[in-house]
Amino acid sequence: MPTLVIKNPDGTEQEQDFAGQLTIGRADGNDLVLAEGGVSRKHARFYTEGSAVMVEDTGSANGTWVDGEKIEAPTRLGTRAQVVIGDYEISVKGNGVRAGSKSPSGSRPKPPHNPERQTTAGQAVKPPRATKMVKAVQDPAAGAALARRSRPASAAGGGSSGPSLRGLTGPWLNKTFPLKGTMVVGRVPGVDIQIEDDSVSRRHAELVVQGRDVVLRDLGSANGTNVNGAPLNEELALAAGDIIQFGVVEMTFEVPLPVVTRRGARGGRAPAPDEGGEGPGEGGGKKKLIIGGVVVLTLLLAGVGVKVLMGNAGSAPPPPPPTQNEMTLDQWLEIARSNASPDLAEPNWDRALEAVNKALELEPIHPEANELKRRIVKERACKEAFDRGVKAMRLREDEALEAFAKITEDCSYFFKVKPKIKEAVEQVMKKNKETCDTYVSNGSWKEALPVCQKYVEFACQDMTPEQLYPAATQAMCIGATGKKARGCFMPKDKTYVKFLQAREKNDPGAPLWRCPELPIFRKPKPPPDLGAAAKEDIRKRSADKEVAEAVVLYFDGKDAEATNTLQRLLEKAEKAKAHVQAKQVQRDIAEVMGLFKEGSTEISKGEPERAEEPFKEALVVDERLVLGPEKAALPEAEKKTDLERFKSYVRKNIQHDMAAACYEKGKNFMDRKDEKRACKLWRMGFWFYKGDSNLLKAVTNVCTQKAHEMLESSSDCQALSRVLDYEVPGDGTKEAYEQKKIELKCP
Repeated sequence: MPTLVIKNPDGTEQEQDFAGQLTIGRADGNDLVLAEGGVSRKHARFYTEGSAVMVEDTGSANGTWVDGEKIEAPTRLGTRAQVVIGDYEISVKGNGVRAGSKSPSGSRPKPPHNPERQTTAGQAVKPPRATKMVKAVQDPAAGAALARRSRPASAAGGGSSGPSLRGLTGPWLNKTFPLKGTMVVGRVPGVDIQIEDDSVSRRHAELVVQGRDVVLRDLGSANGTNVNGAPLNEELALAAGDIIQFGVVEMTFEVPLPVVTRRGARGGRAPAPDEGGEGPGEGGGKKKLIIGGVVVLTLLLAGVGVKVLMGNAGSAPPPPPPTQNEMTLDQWLEIARSNASPDLAEPNWDRALEAVNKALELEPIHPEANELKRRIVKERACKEAFDRGVKAMRLREDEALEAFAKITEDCSYFFKVKPKIKEAVEQVMKKNKETCDTYVSNGSWKEALPVCQKYVEFACQDMTPEQLYPAATQAMCIGATGKKARGCFMPKDKTYVKFLQAREKNDPGAPLWRCPELPIFRKPKPPPDLGAAAKEDIRKRSADKEVAEAVVLYFDGKDAEATNTLQRLLEKAEKAKAHVQAKQVQRDIAEVMGLFKEGSTEISKGEPERAEEPFKEALVVDERLVLGPEKAALPEAEKKTDLERFKSYVRKNIQHDMAAACYEKGKNFMDRKDEKRACKLWRMGFWFYKGDSNLLKAVTNVCTQKAHEMLESSSDCQALSRVLDYEVPGDGTKEAYEQKKIELKCP
């Protein structure tokens, strides 16, 4: 039996045996769930063919790579083959075949690993890679040397209007990254500060501007974050001149004057004001003159600069988010829903709350907006309690439990907190048991009572009534010694007995003690099935239960199981009446999955334009399956609500993958100052999914703004005709365009 050896992004390894086949993805339902970045919901499939082990990409967004080559078809794995799926590296142990064997199609074996192969255009294409693990600095002298490093002359923020990071090494040398709000540092596109270095994790660290402070947090990166040579183990407010290492990439933190130094800063002393600075002397005047000239030149260039949405690291910062007047109620609600959704990543409750408040400013009594705000506020409070509890777990387990107890069942964090509660309770019980034993052995009954009770209140949650209380014909005999007397009940838990003894000493004749019900021990309800309403509708609509169950399986992304269910039905002669419907559903599922795979392949190649047609065709057939033929034939406005509620696995993947791909490619064109092509891509992605906040800001800040500028400046019909290249449905451009046509008397 072959075994997969999976190297996780943090460097640890796990093994997974399989027989026949093994599916991999980040969604539940896969045989092996890999939840870190870069892994699609249904990413790849390993299977055996005779004695060979094969791997097949199942339409992932980022592709599956074997020995540095992106695979396009089922590929046989050699004994030393390395498979890369997102941030994971996978090799095969056992039942391997000789390297260099032919693939099933008879094609020639893959060439040896080439980390930078050439495309037909002669451009280097780098395969995706997991975070490169680097050795932590173990030499104390090295760490101290870094801590004593001189602060650059600009550490006080000489030309900056706010806090920023400035690169000290490699391609990032002297590049400035202005800090605002909450910003994520990482390796992948889409983060706020992108550092393309193998030592940097996909989402490495987070910087939060809080008033006059900037707080740095590590996000569980593989190689860690250092400040002044010291590892960052908890959040830290930065001070001017701090040297920060993300992996091996160094940056310095700069703020405007006056310099604020941190008291008792970890990781070494703060640099003296004159370290690394320009002393008085002959060169001082010249240097000031040069700096003054550079500032004047910079201001002149800035006056004629081109507005861009978002540049690469070090370029001009993006324009401010759209104002309330530029965005509709539905757009604000889409942003709120997107940031509150756990589909792709950890929800951003602050951004979600900001967006829903904007929606309520436009319509204060909007029912959905008010309900959404209630949920967001609740979830944000639970998230804060969860974070406080996790932080307190290190030293103050009692405080951790108090924080965890505030997380109620109607919060999504209730399921995350259960294992944390168990860990904290075990630590609290251990400490209180030891203290209880000590006090009782010393005869300190008053001091023993509260600590013994704390232990017992937790311990009794897992005990039965028979273990806690005497039967009706028995009496509690906590003072009995030697052989238990007839009619006596003696608890088996010795610490429980000590608690009862301490209770009797402090309050003689007190009634029988009862185990309290602690909410944090209450068993959680099963998580809500977000597609339950859709599945119920599917079951009611279909005349045959097996056909309905097949569509439900398709809805959940289990297309192979759905097809098998239908095939079994077609083999039953007694089910002849359902055969016509079963065959149609089987054809529809096959058509959707074929189109979905075709579009996903184009997305993985970075070609969202080519994915548009197959994805749109797939969504049409998906509507027929999920809503039923009659409802699917209705006008778009009449089925809009159901389509937003009843999102199948395929529909959700198409929406998110297309939105992300269009945004990234459009951003590349925008970096080249090609606004027209950028807007074409962004509008395409926006058609598929209006809930992507990046796309929404892009079309609003660039495309809609450009369209309005062209409308105002259009003096003839030819110039006016180009306005629609930037029009975004629902932004008012179309209506203004029609009015302008009348004014200019255009045909």
